[in-house]
Amino acid sequence: MRARIWSLDMSSGHADATELVDWNRARLPVRHKLFLVHGDETATDALAARRVGTGAADHILCPVPDAAFDLTPKGVQRQSPTTEPRRSPEKLARPDWHNDVSRLILDIKDALAATVDERARDVLIRRLQRAPGVGRGQTAAPRPPHAQRQ
Repeated sequence: MRARIWSLDMSSGHADATELVDWNRARLPVRHKLFLVHGDETATDALAARRVGTGAADHILCPVPDAAFDLTPKGVQRQSPTTEPRRSPEKLARPDWHNDVSRLILDIKDALAATVDERARDVLIRRLQRAPGVGRGQTAAPRPPHAQRQ
């Protein structure tokens, strides 16, 4: 089998949808399928809806945990499940505060991008900085010992 497998370990959690679409477009064409395997269902569905830069919705797969596929020269075939899932759907990760922060950051980026000029951006940034516990003049929490710069 010949395959190119791209791992985004260093980009995971840092690239927004537009950056992922641009990254993928630079690697076109996608011959068979593109697997979206990171993120909650809502996020992967939204990214798939944007076609991730492939131009074809049928090129995108969002497999569920424990799904298995055969990769062949003619394409991708889903294998029939042969065992019980390792984890029940109820025990899979659920969104937590990290998801909320990521959504907030993306919303802020969108709001800044939608401003009409630099002055409006500055006003928005100042308003965000005045939120309790945020912005200039706040004392940063000390870094844990394992995170100290060496």
